[in-house]
Amino acid sequence: MKQNTFYHKSFRLKAFSLIEILVVLAMIGIILSIAIPRIGKSREITNEIACKAELTSLSSALELYFTKYKEYPERLDVLIDKGFLSSEAQIDPWGNPYAYRAFYTGKKYKKYQLSSVGPDGILNTEDDVYYNE
Repeated sequence: MKQNTFYHKSFRLKAFSLIEILVVLAMIGIILSIAIPRIGKSREITNEIACKAELTSLSSALELYFTKYKEYPERLDVLIDKGFLSSEAQIDPWGNPYAYRAFYTGKKYKKYQLSSVGPDGILNTEDDVYYNE
C-alpha cells in the first residue's frame, strides 16, 4: 500500500513587486492630474449654463409681471409675494442672490437689469453673468 506523501515542490507566490506597484501608482497619479482640472472646468461651465437658464426664467417671470401690472417690480421679492416666482429662484448656482435693478422711467419701472455676481461673489467683475434679451 502506498502512503500519501506530500512532496514540497518549491513554488513561488505570484504577486506584484514593489516596483510594479509604484509604476502603476505613478501612472494613476498622472492620469488624475490631467483629469481633475478638466472636471473642475466642466463644473464651472455647467454652473454658468445653469445660471443663464435661471436668468432666462427670472426674465420670463418679470415679463409675466409686466404683462399684468404694466411695469416691472421694484425688487425680485415682489415676484415671490405675488406668486410669480419661488423663493429658491433668487439664488444663483454659486449660492449668491441674483442682482436685479429696475429703472424708473417717467412714472413706472419700464426697464430692468438682471445678473449674477458669478463665482467670486463680487459685482462688476469679469465673471459676472448678465441676462441679454
